[in-house]
Amino acid sequence: MKKRITAFLVIISILYSWIFIPVSIPAGVSAYGEADIKTEQSTADTTINAPGFLQWLPEWQSRSAASTANMILTPGANESCMNFSWYSESIGRPAVQLSTDPAFLKNQIFDGTAASISRYNGTTTYRAANHVSVKNYLQPGKTYYYRYTSAINSTTVVWSGIYSFQNQKSGSVTAILTGDPQIGASANIASDTYNWSRTLQQAVQTAPDASLLLSAGDQINYKTDNDMDGEREREYAGFLYPPQLRSLPVAAAIGNHETKGSDYQYHFNTPNSENNYGSTPSGCDYYFSRGNILFLVINSNSRKLSAHRNLMKKAVA
Repeated sequence: MKKRITAFLVIISILYSWIFIPVSIPAGVSAYGEADIKTEQSTADTTINAPGFLQWLPEWQSRSAASTANMILTPGANESCMNFSWYSESIGRPAVQLSTDPAFLKNQIFDGTAASISRYNGTTTYRAANHVSVKNYLQPGKTYYYRYTSAINSTTVVWSGIYSFQNQKSGSVTAILTGDPQIGASANIASDTYNWSRTLQQAVQTAPDASLLLSAGDQINYKTDNDMDGEREREYAGFLYPPQLRSLPVAAAIGNHETKGSDYQYHFNTPNSENNYGSTPSGCDYYFSRGNILFLVINSNSRKLSAHRNLMKKAVA
């Protein structure tokens, strides 16, 4: 029954955009914000003149370029693991510092790897995609504080600001499901970012115990990697903008709008993806577990059924 519920929710997420469904597994399913497709209109049509949007817009304009580099958390292989990823303008040896103490009096530093990239967002060119994976370290129910650096090997280490997340408690799993954030689909990245940010704000208020966010694909809209103007990375800046994403790990599927580019695999640090099953230029299948639930995230843009089958066999084993 649990597997059937999960599959059903993925289908729903494809049909409706700009909704979220807080999912408590196995207790039940509830939904918030559904729209009747027959009467649905673009949120951008009603947002651009809204007082809240106009008040927020200067903040976005001052931070939009830098938001491409924002940290995003991805679930690790199990509850004791967490994956981190972010962009930087220069390449070095990335690291994340973790502590249960906000003053970091006792802490642990985890090194990672940096991939050499050249990703432009219209203002800034980023040269490194930083990935750090924390394995078999986190304890259930604890709050962890973290900060990160793109160059732990520097003579003077520069740390980011301090962020935090609460690791999942033992027992049932609560997740938030979103469908098609698709920043840029309205032709107004700012408007889409504002609505995406409000969606996540409401989501975490409705499901405050959620330990992860499931995104069913199409995080961005621009379809190709032939992007001299940096449109794709500006859209990723919108997707990565909400502050909730610094605390809530995201398990994102690869939509058809991501699959023609290579940036998904740089922005997300997916677990159990080393075999590249079901790969396209953007990324591949992956899996992870929470409690007694196994999550399989399939890149359906790949038609290599044998590869998907191998991933499933490995995950179940």
